[in-house]
Amino acid sequence: MRQSLALYPDFVSGLIEETGLSPDLALDGILAVAPQASDRALLERRLAWQHPIDPSVTLLSAPEARALEPALTGDFDSALWYPKEGHVFAPRLIKALLGALSRRGVPLEQGVTVSRIERTPSGTLAVTDLAGGLREAQAVVLAAGAALSAID
Repeated sequence: MRQSLALYPDFVSGLIEETGLSPDLALDGILAVAPQASDRALLERRLAWQHPIDPSVTLLSAPEARALEPALTGDFDSALWYPKEGHVFAPRLIKALLGALSRRGVPLEQGVTVSRIERTPSGTLAVTDLAGGLREAQAVVLAAGAALSAID
C-alpha cells in the first residue's frame, strides 16, 4: 500500500499531462474523527493494522486534533491522523481516467449487468450479460461493487 501511495502523484501527473484534467490531488493528510468514546475502539483497530505499514499514523486526543485542525468543532473523543494520505476530486478523476482510456482506444461499456465471465479455449474472456449478449476480450475490468456475488 505504501508503494502505491508513493506512485500516485506521478500517476496523477501523467493523467493531467495526457488529458489536461486535474483531479486536484491534495496530499495534506486525513483526520478520521471518533464522535464518541465508544467509537475510539474502531480507530484503535485501524491504528493496529495501519501503524506497521505507516508508523506516522497516530491516534490523537481531541485537544491534539484541534491543535492540528482548529476548524474542528463540536464534541468528539479522538481522531486518527494519517499525515501521508490525501484526496482527489473523484468526479474529475473519473473524467480524466475515461478520457485517457478513450484516447487509447479502450472500449468501455457502462450499465451492463454481467452474469458470467469464463475463459475460452483460446485464452480470451467470454463475458455474458443478463440479456444473453456475449462479448470476448483479452482483459476485463469489472467494477461490480456489491453485485459481484451475482456473477458466475
